Amino acid sequence: MYFSFFLKSKTEVLSTFEKFKEKYENLHDKRIKRLRTDNGLESLNKEMTVYLNKFGIMHEKTIPYNAESNGKAESAIRVTVERARIALYESNLPLNFWVEAVAYSTHVSNLTPRKGKARLPIEIWESKIPKFNYLKVFGCLAYFHVPKVKRKKFQMPGKRGIMLGYARERRGYRIYDIEQKCVIEERAVKFNESVKGCKYLNNSPENLWKLIL
Repeated sequence: MYFSFFLKSKTEVLSTFEKFKEKYENLHDKRIKRLRTDNGLESLNKEMTVYLNKFGIMHEKTIPYNAESNGKAESAIRVTVERARIALYESNLPLNFWVEAVAYSTHVSNLTPRKGKARLPIEIWESKIPKFNYLKVFGCLAYFHVPKVKRKKFQMPGKRGIMLGYARERRGYRIYDIEQKCVIEERAVKFNESVKGCKYLNNSPENLWKLIL
């Protein structure tokens, strides 16, 4: 199972791991016994060490400048980045959307069969067979519903956006609101997968994106 976490600073490593640990152990009724990391200082600080010792979690550190000693993680990163690169290339979206592309490729990877495994990663994680009818093409044109209370009298009930992925903590989609230049999460969305949303973007330097992480 692949996971991607997007941190605003390295100080968020411990709090992010705490949340993951709680979610994993509640979902699977199993305890995390071992954590393997590279020798990055963000994962070797005093707070992290104290936390791991508190819960009896062994901290394994890989050999510096030796990617082979952390082979599975390096392979997962390589696969995820490659899929994200392809998603951006095929959608013609600018690199500003790399975070969304990585999250999208992570989601797709967990729905992809693994060699020697009878079940999909997401199937093992959630203990149920996944559905696939919700999957959409990254970067395709999307139309999302605007509630009546949020629109003006003669404003259309739908707005144009771009499909970027899937909501992080609920059912729905992550949509780039072209007009407001921000990423939102919506459930009532219609897609035109034959049209790339990039054709409606103004790719000038002034067109800045606010990504909800």
